[in-house]
Amino acid sequence: MPVNKSAFKRYLVIIRELRAASYDHPLTRFALADKVNSFLGNDTSAATIEKDIHTLRHDSDLAFFVPIRARRLGYWIDDDYLLSDHIAKTWRI
Repeated sequence: MPVNKSAFKRYLVIIRELRAASYDHPLTRFALADKVNSFLGNDTSAATIEKDIHTLRHDSDLAFFVPIRARRLGYWIDDDYLLSDHIAKTWRI
């Protein structure tokens, strides 16, 4: 689970930016850190972004299981993943 609101806000920005990325134009963790920093106005490192991506993909407590794809050049989400739809299915809302 996110420990604070800042982590959850980072997750939302990361998901939004990765949905806009593609196989041909993936985003690196450094580019994602820049986008998060500009949106939230804080100083998030690329290592934090890497940990956030791992959490979004695999954390069973958070249960987002975002289908983030990776290749050497960066990350993207290649299908029509919507966080709200996933939350509604997972938590039966």
